[in-house]
Amino acid sequence: MKDARVAGHPVDSPKPTRARPAAPARSMKRDAQYRRVWRWHLYAGVLVAPVLVIVALTGLGYIFKHDVNAWLHADVLFTDAPSVASQDDELPLTLLVAAAEASKGSGWRASGVRVEADPTRRFAISLRGPERARERLYVDQYTGRVVGPLPGDAVFPVLLKLHRSLFAGKVGRLLTEMTASWAVLLALSGVYLWWPRGEGRLGAALFKRFTFAGFDGLKRSSLLEAHGVVGLWAAPLVVVIAVTGLFYSPYWGKGFSTLREWTGSRELLPDLPETASTATPASDFWQATLRLARERAPGCDHTIRGPGKPGKPVRVFSAGEVGPSVSHVMAIDPAGPRVLAARRFSELPLLAQWSMLNYRLHTGEVLGTASKLVYAAVMIGLAGLPVTGVWMWHKRRPPGRTGVPKRANKSMPKWMAAVALAGACLLPVAGVSIAAVAAFDLLIGRRLLP
Repeated sequence: MKDARVAGHPVDSPKPTRARPAAPARSMKRDAQYRRVWRWHLYAGVLVAPVLVIVALTGLGYIFKHDVNAWLHADVLFTDAPSVASQDDELPLTLLVAAAEASKGSGWRASGVRVEADPTRRFAISLRGPERARERLYVDQYTGRVVGPLPGDAVFPVLLKLHRSLFAGKVGRLLTEMTASWAVLLALSGVYLWWPRGEGRLGAALFKRFTFAGFDGLKRSSLLEAHGVVGLWAAPLVVVIAVTGLFYSPYWGKGFSTLREWTGSRELLPDLPETASTATPASDFWQATLRLARERAPGCDHTIRGPGKPGKPVRVFSAGEVGPSVSHVMAIDPAGPRVLAARRFSELPLLAQWSMLNYRLHTGEVLGTASKLVYAAVMIGLAGLPVTGVWMWHKRRPPGRTGVPKRANKSMPKWMAAVALAGACLLPVAGVSIAAVAAFDLLIGRRLLP
C-alpha cells in the first residue's frame, strides 16, 4: 500500500497555509478617522442608492441617443444622394428654406437651420407657425425634397424626464441634485476608504483578484473587493459626471447662471454694435450666412438662428465632432450679409468656456465614440456600486442589528471638519442633508446605533 503522504503532509489533511505578515497596526487616531468616514459613506450610500441606480441607468441610455436615432431614423436623417456628393452639389440654402416653409403653408417661417459637417446628413430646418407652433423638418440638400420631421420619439424624452426629475416634478429634481451632490462625496470618501495603507500597494487596490462562487456562496470579502476596485477606477469620471450634471439642477445650476450674469460671461458676443441694420434681410441671407460660417469654421457643424425681430442679427454657433459644443460663434447682419462680431472658443470668458464644455463632458461626447464607450462602462459600474454596497451592508449586519460601523471616539480632526464644511458650502443641497443626517446621528442615532 502506497504511503498516502506528499511532501510530508497527509493527502486528506488540510493544506498548510502560509502565515501572512501582520499588517502594521493603525493608530487609534487614524482608526477613528477611518471609522468616521466609513460610517458616513454607509449613510450616504443607503440614502441615495435607489435614485443613484435610476440616474446611472437612464444616463447610460441617453449617452447613445444620437447613435440610436441615426439607426432608427436613417431614412429621415440621411440623404439619398451618392456618398461622393459634396458641398458643390448642394442646392442654395435659401431655396431649401423656401421649400420647407411652403410645405407647411402660410404663416410658417424659418427660425433656424442645422447644417452638419457630414455631407450625408440632411439639413434640419426649424420653423415657427401660428399660435407659437414649432416644427423641425429635414430637407435633402441635393434634391430639395422635404422629408418631414422625425417620427414621434417616446423613449428618450421619457429617459430624460426620469433622469432629471424621477417623474416627481420639483421634488424629484431636488432629489436628483442631492444624489449628484452625494455621488461626489461618495466617490471621494470611497477612494479614501479603499486607498492602500501601510505596506499596501496601489496596483493591488486597482487590480484586486476576487473569486465568484455563485450568488449564494458570494462572500462579503469578494463583494468588498469588487466594490472597491470598481469604485476606485470609476471615481474620477463619477466626479466629472456628477459635477457637470449639477449645472442643470435647480439650485446649483441657478447659482452658476447667476454667477455668469454677475461676471458678464452669459453673453458670448457682448461687443456687438449698438444697433444692427434694420433693413430688410437680403434675399439670399441664409445661403450667405452658411457660406460665412463655413469660411470661418471649416469642417464644423453649424447652427444658424434666424434674425427674429427686425434689427436683430443672425447668430451662428459652430462646433466640431469632439471638444466643446461651441468652438466658434458669430453675429451676422442679415441685410449685408456681413460679420458684426465673431469669437473663437479660446476668446470666450472662462465661465463661458466651461459652459460650452459642460454638456459634452456630462454626456461623454467630448472625445466622440471612444469617450462614450468609457462613460458607458462607468455608468454600468456606477449603477452596480449601490447594489454591492447595500448587499455588503446586509451581509455584515448581525441579526437584529443595524450593521453601522462603530462611532468614532476621538474628536474630528480640523482638516476633516474643514473638508466637510467646504463640501457642504459647495454642494448646498447635500449640505442640508448632511446637517439633517448629523442631527439624527447626534440626537437619535446614539440610542439606536452603536
